[in-house]
Amino acid sequence: MKNFYHRTWAEIDLDVLKKNIDIIRGYAGGKDIIAIVKANAYGHGDAGTAKALNGCGVKHFAVSNLWEAQNLSSAKVEGDILLFGYCDIPLVIENA
Repeated sequence: MKNFYHRTWAEIDLDVLKKNIDIIRGYAGGKDIIAIVKANAYGHGDAGTAKALNGCGVKHFAVSNLWEAQNLSSAKVEGDILLFGYCDIPLVIENA
């Protein structure tokens, strides 16, 4: 039986990422961009991805829960963090 489980990875070209952000900005008419980095930036690493996007001028990020928001905050990602989904306000205040 063949082993169909191979190690996989993604290589992100930061120059291409910047070009893509510039293209999106063009379509958005210069409006701010909110980068969705929930679920560990879809498996690419949320803090590293957000910091790379900071380098492209992105200053707004969206996550799905408090723990993801804390991860970006503790990684010193610059900008606003929008929390999608339910959040327990006392828990947010306690962990802000």
